[in-house]
Amino acid sequence: FLQLFHYLNLAVFYVLNIVFIVRSFIKKNYKGIIIAIVSMLLMLSIYAWKKSVTNNSFKIEVNQNLN
Repeated sequence: FLQLFHYLNLAVFYVLNIVFIVRSFIKKNYKGIIIAIVSMLLMLSIYAWKKSVTNNSFKIEVNQNLN
Protein backbone atom coordinates (compact mmCIF):
# COMPACT_ATOMS: atom_id res chain seq x y z
CA PHE A 1 0.00 0.00 0.00
CA LEU A 2 2.81 2.43 0.81
CA GLN A 3 4.47 1.72 -2.53
CA LEU A 4 1.24 2.69 -4.31
CA PHE A 5 1.02 5.88 -2.24
CA HIS A 6 4.63 6.69 -3.12
CA TYR A 7 4.03 6.30 -6.87
CA LEU A 8 0.80 8.29 -6.66
CA ASN A 9 2.61 11.07 -4.80
CA LEU A 10 5.38 11.08 -7.43
CA ALA A 11 2.86 11.22 -10.29
CA VAL A 12 0.88 14.08 -8.73
CA PHE A 13 4.12 15.97 -8.06
CA TYR A 14 5.15 15.71 -11.72
CA VAL A 15 1.69 16.62 -13.05
CA LEU A 16 1.51 19.70 -10.83
CA ASN A 17 5.03 20.72 -11.83
CA ILE A 18 4.17 20.40 -15.52
CA VAL A 19 1.07 22.55 -14.97
CA PHE A 20 3.25 25.08 -13.14
CA ILE A 21 5.76 25.08 -16.03
CA VAL A 22 2.98 25.75 -18.57
CA ARG A 23 1.54 28.56 -16.42
CA SER A 24 4.99 30.08 -15.95
CA PHE A 25 5.67 29.87 -19.69
CA ILE A 26 2.40 31.66 -20.46
CA LYS A 27 3.23 34.40 -17.92
CA LYS A 28 6.86 34.57 -19.19
CA ASN A 29 8.12 33.68 -15.71
CA TYR A 30 11.33 31.90 -16.65
CA LYS A 31 12.62 31.76 -13.08
CA GLY A 32 9.57 29.66 -12.13
CA ILE A 33 10.25 27.31 -15.03
CA ILE A 34 13.83 26.77 -13.91
CA ILE A 35 12.75 26.15 -10.30
CA ALA A 36 10.13 23.61 -11.43
CA ILE A 37 12.60 21.77 -13.68
CA VAL A 38 15.26 21.67 -10.95
CA SER A 39 12.75 20.34 -8.43
CA MET A 40 11.63 17.64 -10.89
CA LEU A 41 15.24 16.61 -11.51
CA LEU A 42 15.94 16.59 -7.78
CA MET A 43 12.91 14.39 -7.09
CA LEU A 44 13.90 12.04 -9.92
CA SER A 45 17.47 11.78 -8.63
CA ILE A 46 16.27 11.07 -5.08
CA TYR A 47 13.94 8.39 -6.43
CA ALA A 48 16.74 6.83 -8.53
CA TRP A 49 19.15 6.90 -5.57
CA LYS A 50 16.56 5.28 -3.28
CA LYS A 51 15.87 2.63 -5.91
CA SER A 52 19.58 1.87 -6.36
CA VAL A 53 20.19 1.63 -2.61
CA THR A 54 17.22 -0.61 -1.85
CA ASN A 55 17.58 -2.84 -4.93
CA ASN A 56 19.50 -6.03 -4.15
CA SER A 57 20.24 -6.97 -7.73
CA PHE A 58 23.85 -7.84 -6.98
CA LYS A 59 24.73 -10.77 -4.80
CA ILE A 60 27.63 -10.95 -2.37
CA GLU A 61 29.19 -14.36 -2.09
CA VAL A 62 30.50 -15.28 1.33
CA ASN A 63 33.30 -17.79 1.32
CA GLN A 64 33.10 -19.87 4.49
CA ASN A 65 36.19 -22.03 4.23
CA LEU A 66 37.14 -22.56 7.86
CA ASN A 67 40.07 -24.98 7.65
